[in-house]
Amino acid sequence: MEYFDMRKMPVNLWRNGAGETRELCCFPPATRDFNWRASIASIAANGEFATMDGMDRVITLLEGGEVTLDGGNAFRHTLRRFQPFRFAGEQTVRVQLTEGHMSMDLNVITRRDRCRAKVRVADRTFTTFGSRGGMVFVLSGAWQLGDKLLTAEQGAYWQEGCHTLRLLKTEGQLLFSEITWLPGH
Repeated sequence: MEYFDMRKMPVNLWRNGAGETRELCCFPPATRDFNWRASIASIAANGEFATMDGMDRVITLLEGGEVTLDGGNAFRHTLRRFQPFRFAGEQTVRVQLTEGHMSMDLNVITRRDRCRAKVRVADRTFTTFGSRGGMVFVLSGAWQLGDKLLTAEQGAYWQEGCHTLRLLKTEGQLLFSEITWLPGH
């Protein structure tokens, strides 16, 4: 289990200048041929997402105005806060921000032929299933994971096992993703 604080993560600028990314985790670590990875991106301008052949993406708006994703003939979808949306990474997707508003979103990207990500929002104590990977990101409230206290903009990731996330206040939300592997992987 590894813990992180988004405010302390290194920032990488996009090649097109339309945003920046903070990589939360990548498996295997430090490789472009990853099985899955999670990151938080800030989108500052309209533009296109980089395409990622053979990948599936789940994007969840965390902050800012609504974001419209235009996948041409495949889809047109408006992201709303805390509502995950899945699409194929090779799909050309144009991003349009609500006028004058930056946005921040969480992305979980998986290699389609190896694994899948399920992304959900939780607002009560729960235990993850016996997955072979996962991550959590606290949106609000105070949560206990093992012997750690996690608050807004903090989280954790793991490669295996079941984990209980205990809400310590009457209200709170966190975003979590569990990774399931396809047979043979």
